[in-house]
Amino acid sequence: MEKKYEPWSVGKKYKGHKRRLGSGYGKRNVVGRPEASKFHRGLDINFGGGFDDYGAPVIATHDGVIVEAKDTTAGSGGRTITIQSENGIFQTRYNHLSMITVSKNDLVYKGDKIGEIGASAWGKEKGSDSHLHYAIKKLNSNGKMDWYNPTEGKENKSENIVDPQDWI
Repeated sequence: MEKKYEPWSVGKKYKGHKRRLGSGYGKRNVVGRPEASKFHRGLDINFGGGFDDYGAPVIATHDGVIVEAKDTTAGSGGRTITIQSENGIFQTRYNHLSMITVSKNDLVYKGDKIGEIGASAWGKEKGSDSHLHYAIKKLNSNGKMDWYNPTEGKENKSENIVDPQDWI
């Protein structure tokens, strides 16, 4: 029997909590954190929030090759994985990981575990703001990768998340 995967980069539940969308794609205003109020180029996905999310498995949303496996807490993304589609027309990015289970140039398939949710960024390893930042870049007509809204501009609801595997 073939396993059916969803376009989500995490499972439906973790530690008894249901997955949910936190911050959506686009302009946002984060009270008390002006550095976080810039244009948000992805979706923040979590479960119960905070420490509840730490260690939740992160899965590839499509087949492709690992073009980045950055194992550092430096910068805004922290531990980051980027997967490029086999046809080269898009990439998906997974930020703030606590652990990376793949290496650069590895071939991965939709549904493969590639890491675990964390709070790595800005030199932090772990904290109450654990979540997964999931982002997509798509090839434009000029041959450059542009940020792409994972809900295609629709309301930030789970049923609106695109399945990038359909683009291959």
